[in-house]
Amino acid sequence: MPGEILGQVGALFGIIKPGPGRTVVFDLPQLNKVATLHVDTHVFTQYTMPTPNSFPVGVRTAADGSIWVGESLGMKIARIDPVTGAIAEYPLLGVNGLLTSVPGGLLVGSVGNPLPMAGPIAEAGDGNIYFSVSFPAAFGLGNQVARFNPATREVRMWATPSSASYPCDINVHQPGAVWFGLLTTNRVGRLDIAAA
Repeated sequence: MPGEILGQVGALFGIIKPGPGRTVVFDLPQLNKVATLHVDTHVFTQYTMPTPNSFPVGVRTAADGSIWVGESLGMKIARIDPVTGAIAEYPLLGVNGLLTSVPGGLLVGSVGNPLPMAGPIAEAGDGNIYFSVSFPAAFGLGNQVARFNPATREVRMWATPSSASYPCDINVHQPGAVWFGLLTTNRVGRLDIAAA
């Protein structure tokens, strides 16, 4: 990226987050990449997502140094190992899709086209990965927050009380809770994971 004029195509979509080690991490969805920047050496490392045009967004670093990202248009979440560069993708739909085994179905309490778009993602203090789920629309609809256990691949989903609320951010800094913004209803939501 240094020396390149990327323009709007290479524009950052999300907010820069702390990365593994002495790096910051960010997504470049129009380029189908996630990247890190070493804050001391200024060296960029780019990771191209295996699914073409997956539109990676909401990137976050877990306690073990792995990088998690929602592949919005790819309908997947992914884990990047920054040591090896290996990328593991977890489809939301399909034969082994994470959300096809959720009791009660995918659209409980939600509206929109049943094609799940993974959004912001983060590892909470319980070691699970939480991410928002929306559906294709002008700017996304839906009202789901999902929990993924990387060890068991089990998924649980919660619907916000407001339909089509579009959870748009995930904050896991308070122990025992996941906080999230609700874009279309102009509210803030809280999931009590200690009681879940």
